[in-house]
Amino acid sequence: MKKGIRQKIKCRYCENLVIELYTKDRFKGYGKTCNEHRNNGRKRGKFNNKWKGGKTKRQGYVYILDERKNEKAGISRYTAEHTLVAEEKYGRKVDKNELVHHLNGVRDDNRPENLIIINRKGHETWTYVRSLQKRIRELEVLLNARSNN
Repeated sequence: MKKGIRQKIKCRYCENLVIELYTKDRFKGYGKTCNEHRNNGRKRGKFNNKWKGGKTKRQGYVYILDERKNEKAGISRYTAEHTLVAEEKYGRKVDKNELVHHLNGVRDDNRPENLIIINRKGHETWTYVRSLQKRIRELEVLLNARSNN
């Protein structure tokens, strides 16, 4: 292909030519579809088939779309589900120096009996003690199994 001559690219859905993309009157490349298939029938603002009712999962935690939050730039409208459940259980807001801890360690188990509000500084100690207790239980089971044999 000669320099300066653009090739004709066809739409991925039909035989029409694709959209040419320009920025500040300079050619930047080609789109993947023609004008007829642009957005593939979807319009801005409508829900698509990936909508899960306002719930999402990040790093194992469940987040819920919170209608109380305003749409401000850079601020998520999602709130951790375990925080909302704990606030309802204890009847107060969680302070900045507190966090909600899952007693069984399962991040998406948001039953009220599995959640506790603790101080941020105490959380590291709390999880370390829990891991030691778990290891002690494992060793006790091994010891009991050996003594029974």
